[in-house]
Amino acid sequence: RMDRMTTAICVEKVSAEYDGRPVLENLSFEMAPGEVAALLGPNGAGKTTVLRVLTGLVRPVRGAVRLFDRDIAAVPARERARLVGVIPQELQVAMPFPVREFVMMGRTASLGRWAPPSAKDRQVVDRAMAYTDTTDLKDRPVSELSGGEKQRAVVAMVLAQEPRIVLMDEATSQLDMNHCIEVMQIVERMNREENVTVLMVSHDLNLSAEFCRRLLLMERGRIVADGAPASVLAEDLLRKVYRCDVRVQKNQATGAVVVSPARRLASGRSGRVFRIHVIAGG
Repeated sequence: RMDRMTTAICVEKVSAEYDGRPVLENLSFEMAPGEVAALLGPNGAGKTTVLRVLTGLVRPVRGAVRLFDRDIAAVPARERARLVGVIPQELQVAMPFPVREFVMMGRTASLGRWAPPSAKDRQVVDRAMAYTDTTDLKDRPVSELSGGEKQRAVVAMVLAQEPRIVLMDEATSQLDMNHCIEVMQIVERMNREENVTVLMVSHDLNLSAEFCRRLLLMERGRIVADGAPASVLAEDLLRKVYRCDVRVQKNQATGAVVVSPARRLASGRSGRVFRIHVIAGG
């Protein structure tokens, strides 16, 4: 157990419910400042609920949540918005804001009431856009951007918050391989240069193993494994948690752990075993 004074995130014996239905049960883990970790597990394991607990959107029924040794309930919402940035899976933008105005929204929690952006705010936004390679997009409406461009603009907005913790909720799941790596490299650079603590929820085991030194595997509201990718991504454990057959190998070029599903059908027999006639109706 690390010293509380050195923890960016401390979740201690937390239980949470939705409409009386248990979602998290006696959950505990800690993260040091500047650490990068991924939260893994099948659908319904409670991963997104963990992020909602960390942002204060879900209040635990039991246990304690601390950010930099402060109880989250004691951190005002405005300060919490500066402290924690969230990169969602997809962000719907109803109004056709130009990208620069959209990124400026990341400064909202730092502005005084009704105060216009200061020179410092504009400088932070310009830096965030340069960092994410969105400067050339500054006048384009967010609604017209491609998936990769829009997600880079979201990362720029989060970066403009100057957060100390970044939470990623399946932030790359709808991106193609190139844009996925692009976003992850921006986040990796943010972590390395700004010492930002990153906790990402992902269904991509291989991407998580590539970018994170620590993985936390969840099942039914509990953490069942916590450690380096090579120890967490074990075949027996993954079969039990995901309820399917998998193969775990090592990428000879990078040394990273690679997980792939095992084939379920023999290709020579596929399509020649049964003829099925289905009668369906309303």
